[in-house]
Amino acid sequence: MNTAKKVRIGAAIRKQRKAQGLTLEALGEKMGISGSLVGQYERGVVNPKYETILRFAEALNVEPREILGKAFMDVIGPEEKRALAEADELTEVRLYYSGKVVSVTAEEQLMEAFSELNVDGKRVAIERVRELTDIPKYQRQQDDPAGDDSEENTPAEKA
Repeated sequence: MNTAKKVRIGAAIRKQRKAQGLTLEALGEKMGISGSLVGQYERGVVNPKYETILRFAEALNVEPREILGKAFMDVIGPEEKRALAEADELTEVRLYYSGKVVSVTAEEQLMEAFSELNVDGKRVAIERVRELTDIPKYQRQQDDPAGDDSEENTPAEKA
């Protein structure tokens, strides 16, 4: 990691720390390190490892990408930048520490959450989604491009 990236990461850490009203010592205490070491990270004197960035994010209660920010964007490739640009408001973009950027659709997010439920939770989730489909405010309109299924792919026509 070059010095410019270290400084950007350090600046992001400093910005988050100050926004939360934490001193160097208070943040260091949350992380189990000295306040002077926190200061060295903030000034870019010390090069943070990914594990350290994770610890800062946890201590500051922010997503790691909020700390990585511009520094991360400088190292990802054009394909990953395209995935970020193409994400719609329901698509979540996940940045992995391997450097991979993945777009996760609303349907994939829903299935991911659903898979974490037990049988009773799955029953309740299905009931709640069915309830939402009966509320006009949440119903998809004919001209609404949201959702992957087109009129010819509706369950009634598949049967």
